[in-house]
Amino acid sequence: MFVGQRKYRNWLLTLPPGEVLNHAYEHVMREDILLVLEYHDLTVGQAKVLLKSPAPLADVFKDWEKREMVTWRTSGKT
Repeated sequence: MFVGQRKYRNWLLTLPPGEVLNHAYEHVMREDILLVLEYHDLTVGQAKVLLKSPAPLADVFKDWEKREMVTWRTSGKT
């Protein structure tokens, strides 16, 4: 997953500054996901699922982003 983040960062560095800013949130969240993984072990099942993916960090971020958007959309409703 760290290799995937390094590739993502290197890709960002090829972009114009304005485009990099469009991806800043994703970059920070991916870094946070990696930080969490450094301090919390995955279950064997979780690890197996991630190993099947060609881009596990991107998959984890997409899943997190979906959940975050649902939480954000519903948090303002009474």
